[in-house]
Amino acid sequence: MSTWKIDRRFDTPQNAQVLALLRADNPSAHSDVAEELLRSAEGVAGVDHYCPDLPHYAFVVLHLEDSAIIGLAYGQSGLAYRLPDSRIAEAARAGAQPAEGLGSNWFLLEPWSDTETLQESRRRLAHWCRVAAGTTHPGHTV
Repeated sequence: MSTWKIDRRFDTPQNAQVLALLRADNPSAHSDVAEELLRSAEGVAGVDHYCPDLPHYAFVVLHLEDSAIIGLAYGQSGLAYRLPDSRIAEAARAGAQPAEGLGSNWFLLEPWSDTETLQESRRRLAHWCRVAAGTTHPGHTV
């Protein structure tokens, strides 16, 4: 297994807990979950992605222009977003679960669901990506 190198631009206090987990666990991301994370950010202004080694299925992060990490794909189905305090209760009601080890504002969302179509799942993830990026307002759904 490779040890993924993480670009130094992400070494900021706001990313410390995420980076600690990534460095300790050195996770890979299944290509399907990575694709859903990337798809969720399509058309979201100011959001870019980073992967230390895409051909070898390293983890994938979404980040803002200031290098703040707001999304993460790892493992077989781990897909998490960093959400603002004001949206945590809403996320919990929508079924999001706290993402252990990533920090108090990080929540796991199911990339796929047995109770919704793929299109609905993708619309749901795009909504939470926009929330994480700060480009939507409470009560607004995508």
